[in-house]
Amino acid sequence: MIANRDQRYSTIAKACLSVLNHQSFHKKSKKDQIAAVYAAIDNAFNENQKKMLNDLELLLESLKKIQQLAETENNTDIIQLTRKILG
Repeated sequence: MIANRDQRYSTIAKACLSVLNHQSFHKKSKKDQIAAVYAAIDNAFNENQKKMLNDLELLLESLKKIQQLAETENNTDIIQLTRKILG
């Protein structure tokens, strides 16, 4: 499911540290070093966004299923689905 803010920031920080710790990083010019860090941030941010969008799609799909179940008044199925969604 959707990661909390600390988890998202941690992913970005790890990506930056990975770039900074790469052997070839210190051989690059300052401009290229900055570009490499920015690229790592962009990539990690985009991955976080993809995960969040996938989670939102899952939540929307689940809400639609809940709505359908609610219309049939099958409370057992609704309870099971909400437990699945909430973990």
